[in-house]
Amino acid sequence: MLILVQSISPQLRENLRSFLLASLPYLILCAFALLFTALSMDEYTYLEMGSFFSQGKVLQAPDSSRFPVFPWLLTAWSLPFGHSILSARLLNILIGLACLALVFAIASRLFSKRAAFYSVLFLGSSPFFAFLSSKVISEPLFFLLLTACVYLVFKSVERKAALIPLGALFSLLVLSRFFGLYLAPVALVFWHSRKRLDLLRTREFLYGAAASVAVFLPWLALSYYATGDALGFFKEFFLSNVQLFQGGFALPDRIASYALFAPFIAGAAIIPIALVLRLLLAKVKSSCNHAAGTLGDDFIYLLVLSSVIITLSLEAYGFLHFRLLRYLVPIAPFVALLAGWASDHVLEGRPAGVWPRRLNISKKMLARALIALVALNMLVGAFVIGKFGTSPKQAGYDIVGKYAAQNCASYYSNVERVIYYYASKPQVDISQADCAIQSTFDPNVVNANYTSGRTLVFEQSGMRVYRKN
Repeated sequence: MLILVQSISPQLRENLRSFLLASLPYLILCAFALLFTALSMDEYTYLEMGSFFSQGKVLQAPDSSRFPVFPWLLTAWSLPFGHSILSARLLNILIGLACLALVFAIASRLFSKRAAFYSVLFLGSSPFFAFLSSKVISEPLFFLLLTACVYLVFKSVERKAALIPLGALFSLLVLSRFFGLYLAPVALVFWHSRKRLDLLRTREFLYGAAASVAVFLPWLALSYYATGDALGFFKEFFLSNVQLFQGGFALPDRIASYALFAPFIAGAAIIPIALVLRLLLAKVKSSCNHAAGTLGDDFIYLLVLSSVIITLSLEAYGFLHFRLLRYLVPIAPFVALLAGWASDHVLEGRPAGVWPRRLNISKKMLARALIALVALNMLVGAFVIGKFGTSPKQAGYDIVGKYAAQNCASYYSNVERVIYYYASKPQVDISQADCAIQSTFDPNVVNANYTSGRTLVFEQSGMRVYRKN
C-alpha cells in the first residue's frame, strides 16, 4: 500500500488530499444519517426490486414499471456485498462521493483548484444532498449522471466526439429517473446560444443517438414482452403517479412552489453567489451575446441555464403531480459549482463592486465566514436528517413490519410493500387475512373495511393491526 501511495504523483496526491478534506462535511453527515434506520416507502420498493432481480424474477418485482437502472445497480452491488439495508445505503454514499469527485474534477479543469475545493465543500455540506445520498433511492445516481451529462453537453461544443457518450448517458439518466428528459431543452438552448445547432446534423450525433437507443432497447423490449406495448411500463408509471396525486399521500417534503424553495436547496452557497452577482450576470450576458470569453464563462452560463430550466420544468410538472422538495435537489451540484467559482473570486480575486472599499475585509475574515457558512449548512443538514429520520410515518413502517413478521400468519395491508419486506410473503384477500394492517398516513388502495369482524390488537405511530375475532 505504501509503495502504491508513493507511486502517485505529487500533484495527484495534493488533489486527493484537497478532495478528501473538502469531502469531510459530506462524510460526517452521512455517518450521522446512518444512525437513523427508518425507511420510506420508496426505499422498501427498491430493496424488494433488488431482491427480486437477483433471483431472476424481474417481472414479479413490485412496481416493475419503475425505471430500472438503480434496481439493477443495487442487484449487481448485492452480489459481492450482500442484500441488506446497510449495504444499499453504503452504495449510495459511495455514489454521492463519486458525484463530489466529478464536481471537483470539472471545477479544477474549468475554474481553479481553489474553486474545486470550495465547490465540493458546499455540495458535500448541502443539507438535502447528504441526506438523500444516505437513503436507498435513485436520487444519488441521478445526480451523478445528470452532472456528467451537463458537462458532456458543454464539451460537445468544442469536441463533437462527446456526443457519443452523451447519448448513452442520457438514456441511463432517463432510465434512472424520467425527470432526466429535462436535459434535452438544456442541451438545445445551450447549443443554440453557442450557434452550434449544426451538431444535430453531425455523424457523432447519429452515433450518440444509436448509443442511446442501444441502452434503451432492453427496457423497451421487456416492456413489450410484459405489456404488449414498448412504452407500456412508462404509461403504467405515469398513471400510477397521477393516481398517487389523487390519493394525496401525506409526504413530509411537499412544497407549494419549486421556484420559491430553490434558495433552500442552495443553502449557504447562495451567499458567495450573491456577493458576486453583478459579475455572474455580466458573464451570463456576455456568454448569451456570444462574446469572446473563457471556457469557464460559457460553463457558468450553462450552470445557470440548467438550474433555471430544471426549476421551470418541475414547476410545470407540479400541475400534474405533487411538488416535492427532493425533486429539486438535482440543481445542487450546479449551484455548488457556481458557489465554488464565486468563493474563489471573493477570497482570492476581490472583484470591484463586490463590497464597498471602506469595509476593508481581510482574507482571514472571509475564510472564517466561509467556514461559518459550511458549518451552517451542516447544522441544517443534521436537522433535515433528524427530522426525516425520526418521521413518525417511517418509524411506524419499521415497527408494524416487524410486528407483522412475528405475529401475523397472513395479512392484508394498504402498505403491502412494507409488510412484504419484513414478512417475506405477499398479502391475501382481506376476507382471508389473519391480520388487517392499516397505515393511517396512507390512503386505502381499495375501500377496505379493516374493522369488520376484527379486534384492534396493536396501535403505534399511526399504524393499526386488526385481528380476526
